[in-house]
Amino acid sequence: SSCVPASQFESVGATLDAVDLLPLLSEQWVLGLAEMMNFPAVVAADEETLDKIRVAGDKIIDGHAPGLSGKDLSAYVSAGIHSDHECTTLEEAREKLRSGLMIMIREGSQARNLDALLPLVTSENAHRFCFCTDDKHVDDLLREGQMDHIIRRAVAAGMDPRLAVRLASFNTAQYFGLRRIGAIVPGYLATLAVVDDLKSFDVRRVYKAGELVAIDGECIAEDAGRSRPPKLRGSINVRWLEQEHFQKRVAAGARVHVIEVVEDSISTERAIEPAPVENGLLISDAARDLAKIAVVERHQASDNIGIALVRGFGMKRGAIASTIAHDAHNIVVVGMNDADMFAAAVHLVKIKGGLCAVENGKVLADLPLPIAGLMSDLPAADVAAKLRALRKQAGELADRLRRPFMAMSFLSLSVIGRLKLTDQGLIDVDAFRLIDLVASN
Repeated sequence: SSCVPASQFESVGATLDAVDLLPLLSEQWVLGLAEMMNFPAVVAADEETLDKIRVAGDKIIDGHAPGLSGKDLSAYVSAGIHSDHECTTLEEAREKLRSGLMIMIREGSQARNLDALLPLVTSENAHRFCFCTDDKHVDDLLREGQMDHIIRRAVAAGMDPRLAVRLASFNTAQYFGLRRIGAIVPGYLATLAVVDDLKSFDVRRVYKAGELVAIDGECIAEDAGRSRPPKLRGSINVRWLEQEHFQKRVAAGARVHVIEVVEDSISTERAIEPAPVENGLLISDAARDLAKIAVVERHQASDNIGIALVRGFGMKRGAIASTIAHDAHNIVVVGMNDADMFAAAVHLVKIKGGLCAVENGKVLADLPLPIAGLMSDLPAADVAAKLRALRKQAGELADRLRRPFMAMSFLSLSVIGRLKLTDQGLIDVDAFRLIDLVASN
């Protein structure tokens, strides 16, 4: 990522400055600079941020500019940004298209923008669009597919199948400067997906550089004997936790800021509500769909724990937790009581990272992610099965969201939405500043 941390409001395990990126960008195999998420810093002409763009030179620089428009959008594009995948409305995508950006139409597990943006694509401007997923759970990948799923949905919505294939292949290859893939012509690599028809797009054969590697969804490629990735056992480095660390003192009668989750989006809305308080402590309120959320810094064993309220999970009891929390990837916990939130966080520390659901102090299900607390070393089918079992248990605790863990993973990303929570506290994304949990008016 080009932004580590995504902003100054997130605590991470390392900081990548322009000087850290320069050796990588000098490599021929590096295509460009990953999404420039800290768009407020770009618009404000922050020198360190602009240095990252400068060292990229003529290479591709991907964007991240949710809701940006007018002069701010012009400033962002003028800095050298080439694309955006955060468009959620037709009007937003149209303005960014007119500003010269490549529009990546996103359809993943959480963010689903295909239906809203597809009407903008015409035969005249189609070369300025491509498809992406951004984030997709492994079980969704195995059940639905990835690009093939988006193509199917686009064609079902009325797009010419040839155009849909182009957005998924040739346009993307051209944008990233991959000159020998993305089309079936002499001199190109024979990397092909052979489908049965141009409606269902069921993939029957897959060729990689001329070699048949998959038949009817089953991989037949020989094991290349690649070594297993290391289990980064130092990736969960948390201060000693007690249940009281998940408590927050709030005066009776206070009004507090509330994060509101938006289904099928990684953005959030915000509200101000009378604080649910018991014995001087902030609590959850199932009747108002108010759960507590905590973000625990997990890289430097600091004292940082952010606490707030979140609406939208439909949580009635228990807690769910994850060490996937873009992009700082601290521990994020959503729950209805401090004891279960504490138990969920401690369990993730014990298993060196992952996802879990807890009720009455008991772990109902989990998915260990021993590689940096982000990835599994198990086969994809095994991970998918564990994820489905975990999601079933989580659905009995919180029943409003299709993908509660995916939604939760974005609640600490401080560069999109209206209100987010990091280990440092509540972030007013619109004003791009830290704010108190208790509202001033």
